[in-house]
Amino acid sequence: MVYECGPETLQGKLLYTKYRKKKKLIMLTWLPQGKLRTLLRSWYILVLRIIEPFLRRSRKTNCKILFDTAIAEGDSLLLYAHYHTDEIPEYVWNILHEFYKLNWKIVFVSAGKPLTKKEIDLLKSTCSVLIERENIGYDFGSWKDALMSLPWQKASRIILLNDSVLGPYHPIENLLQKAEKSTADFYGIFESREGKPHLQSFFLYFKKSVLNSEAFEKFWDTLSFYPVWAKPLIVYKYEIGLSDGLLKAGFTFDSLIRYEDYKNKIGKRNPAFYFAQEAVKYFECPFVKKRLLQNPANFGYSKLNFK
Repeated sequence: MVYECGPETLQGKLLYTKYRKKKKLIMLTWLPQGKLRTLLRSWYILVLRIIEPFLRRSRKTNCKILFDTAIAEGDSLLLYAHYHTDEIPEYVWNILHEFYKLNWKIVFVSAGKPLTKKEIDLLKSTCSVLIERENIGYDFGSWKDALMSLPWQKASRIILLNDSVLGPYHPIENLLQKAEKSTADFYGIFESREGKPHLQSFFLYFKKSVLNSEAFEKFWDTLSFYPVWAKPLIVYKYEIGLSDGLLKAGFTFDSLIRYEDYKNKIGKRNPAFYFAQEAVKYFECPFVKKRLLQNPANFGYSKLNFK
């Protein structure tokens, strides 16, 4: 299923409301927009970096595999990180089904409340592996637990995706074809210049050249789990750090939307929010951030129009 354009058509447009209210301070949504927000965020990250040695958790966490279908040599793996509250939203099922139709093996990692028996049974129809874990480390923690639980080295390609985005607004297959045709070693939707050049981590596509590398394996082996209120530190160390580490190892990245595509319009601001409408309309981006749909005015939109 591909969503019709326009946020009013989205079944899940209110799904993020409860989560956002609960996590308001953690997500820093109370900060003013613009330069002051950027400055305060930078100071917050600096403080977190200073106290980082006291925040570190064990590099292991409590997780359990609820079911596991063997991963075969050459499989394409989707590692989907989900934060579970009351029920799995409709848009999640739609995204999973699209990847299932494209013959991707889906590894569903759920953090938060336990899944119900009905949800587990439904997930068995599309997913190859189901993992439940404690809610720590955000998406990178979920992806690490998945990788440490599986023979991921057998995969021909791996996608990291999380439930922070709604969709698809356009066929996911189109995005995957562009990623595969690219000569780069790893691929994303948005190139970001908030900090060092990097790919935003809600969607990351890794080819075999990266999967076979020591740099990729070392990144996950050394990843530590941090408390949920330290999210800016996770972004700094892991979202930016993953791209930076692979670039330093000699790999290249590419993206659906490059910095040159939006710099004259929004500068170095977050393109997933400030360039989202253009991304869907002109670049066939299949995903939109849930938080944008909840508060479009915070990001300069009086009304969103994806047509």
